[in-house]
Amino acid sequence: MAALCCASLRLASVIGADAIVDEAVYAADAGVLYADYLRRGELGLLIRSRENYEHPPLVKLIYGAVIAATGNSQNPEGALRASRWVSAVLTSAQAALLCLLSPIAAVLFCVHTQQILYSSKAYLDGPSSFFALAAAFLFLRAKRAPGGGLVWGRPMALSAVFLGAAMASKYINAVVAAPIALLLLQGARRKPKTVALYGAVSAAAFVLFDPAIWSNPVGHLLQSLRFHDSIGDTVRYRMYVDFMGREPRILDHFNWLLRNREFPFLLPLPQGTDALVLILSFGGLPYLFRRSALLGWWYVAGAAFLLLYRIKFPHYTLVFIPPMALAAAEMLDPLTPLILRARGRSPSAWTWPAADAAAAVAFAGLSAYGLAYAWTRPPEKTDMLEAEICYGLAQLQLGRRDEAERYFRKTLDRPAGRARPTAHMALSSIFQDLGYLPEAEAEARQAYRERPNHYSTHMRLGDVLLVQGKSKEALVEYLAADHSTIVDPRHRAVLFMDRARAYLALKDFAGAQGALTTAAALNPENETIRRHQEIVAERLAQGRRSNK
Repeated sequence: MAALCCASLRLASVIGADAIVDEAVYAADAGVLYADYLRRGELGLLIRSRENYEHPPLVKLIYGAVIAATGNSQNPEGALRASRWVSAVLTSAQAALLCLLSPIAAVLFCVHTQQILYSSKAYLDGPSSFFALAAAFLFLRAKRAPGGGLVWGRPMALSAVFLGAAMASKYINAVVAAPIALLLLQGARRKPKTVALYGAVSAAAFVLFDPAIWSNPVGHLLQSLRFHDSIGDTVRYRMYVDFMGREPRILDHFNWLLRNREFPFLLPLPQGTDALVLILSFGGLPYLFRRSALLGWWYVAGAAFLLLYRIKFPHYTLVFIPPMALAAAEMLDPLTPLILRARGRSPSAWTWPAADAAAAVAFAGLSAYGLAYAWTRPPEKTDMLEAEICYGLAQLQLGRRDEAERYFRKTLDRPAGRARPTAHMALSSIFQDLGYLPEAEAEARQAYRERPNHYSTHMRLGDVLLVQGKSKEALVEYLAADHSTIVDPRHRAVLFMDRARAYLALKDFAGAQGALTTAAALNPENETIRRHQEIVAERLAQGRRSNK
């Protein structure tokens, strides 16, 4: 009943809401790429893929598998909707797990508008939160030894697997991993084997579910983690800050949790319901600690993350909503004193039968409300602009230039928007590959006009000018590209490699050597950079010999 209620309240948003850039990146870009690799059985391509590398790939792989299974690899709208259904279904499973812990908490979880908004989209947070809650739920179900400590068994093993899956989906699930590690270490003296097995299984699951690190586990993992240290300096995050109209503040996440979200196709719920859950959770936290140290510390770790992490995105709150709903439910439970006296008993024994009945009625009523709202919504054309542009980029990477060009042309038929410069740059790349250099330059210059002073438009224009032999003009564009705004060191290395190519074309070997030295420091594994360094060193040596 809880799962049906959760799904019905998200149904209208799943089938009707416009595409948002983040979910388009995860579904119509990375998801479609992974779908193609899985369909063709190209494990090597899957391992080498670094799409959206700042997050581990498990959820995107699941999206890709469903896109491939449903035959939506050639349909950006179908790919997006299939991925949304994955998120909604796993979120509904999360509601079912919460119901086993507390029916009241499950009701509060189902109606939370922040949770509804982001779990009905193809984000990573809904599925990854399910894995995190499953890990915590199974950990609570593990048997305790008579003298204390946890007994290794099926619940513990499955909990470790789900924790590995949670971390292979999104790193912020460390707010669940940390309390689990703390409780394991507390019982390490009594059950050291359990601690060792849990750590080994969760680590193995993380590696298994994260093929993006298989080729270079330490290097790729560190590169992925380092991204989050510098995300605040990226152009994309600065655009988000500009959209907000101010710098992020320490309480932003809690301000978002205090007010109901109002978006098209989002189910209208009474104002103040989200704020009520947060306020009740403050009072219920001590009772949540009495009931379960794991759930209490999850609440504390989640709140600390939302307060202290400098990057503020509204969807980060999804990792905190399950323990928040459980804490709020403790305040609503009329038998809290009995619960405190009955600690040590199974969670099902702590639930008041009348509360169960009330929750069942609430689930039934909310399910009917959600289904009726989705059914009676007037049909509207869903805007798939973001999905189409990301789908076109995926097709370009797969070598399907005709298909990519078709979608980029569709983008350019629309009014001006943030996707147009990307479409112009992609068309410029296609024309350059085909040898239509004047057309490629025209598209690159149009991209620059629509997105001036962005490093990507400078680099694209520089590439087109260089291939036409306009080396001085190309070098001007490469030097104008601000490398400090490029977060990924590999992409920054590409810029310095481009500068080196322009210097070489101008026979400025000293300038080329300086650019290549910087490129090699940024990407020491790149063999092309090494070979160019050797060529430039030989040319410089020849020049010195000639001067003598």
